[in-house]
Amino acid sequence: MKNTVIRLMAKFSDGIGCTRGLAVLLITLFISSAPATEFSADEVKAVYLFNFTSFISWPDDTFSDELEPFTYCSMGSKSAVIEPLGEILLGEKVEGRAVQYKTISSLSKLKSCQILYIDQQQKVDVVEILSAIADASVLTVSDIDGFAEQGGGVEFSAKAGRIKLLINILSIKKSRLNISSKLLRIAELINSPDEGNERW
Repeated sequence: MKNTVIRLMAKFSDGIGCTRGLAVLLITLFISSAPATEFSADEVKAVYLFNFTSFISWPDDTFSDELEPFTYCSMGSKSAVIEPLGEILLGEKVEGRAVQYKTISSLSKLKSCQILYIDQQQKVDVVEILSAIADASVLTVSDIDGFAEQGGGVEFSAKAGRIKLLINILSIKKSRLNISSKLLRIAELINSPDEGNERW
């Protein structure tokens, strides 16, 4: 993990309160516009995965009680993204909840995740995975080409040496997740309603 990323996250991770959302958006914009040689693709993806919790909210019935942790998951064997993500998540909380990470191998356990990352290196059936959590409030994220078009929530797309976001609005809505217009503004939207993206 580059020291620059650690310093950025540390600077905005304590005692900022209501300004934290803006801070992490600025971090995201900085990371996404930085030269390709400055940060690895895995580091950029890890920062995005962390920042999503500042711009996306989960329904109240997602958690069984106030002590249940917020869970990041990866599908299959450990992804290279998880190492930098683990450093960022260390000591962090989401809406007052402790954060944990799990490697998931069984479809039956996917609903225990709030954010599910599917690495392109994994040989998985995307349709089968999305079907298994069709009625759950799980944010699905992947760098698999065409993931958003297949019904995934967020796709990391590498274009011109940058990591861009593709967001499937219909998928996010079906998962009962609320997403900030600030995040939508920096993404390419798929299945977006004609009336715009501020309210849907």
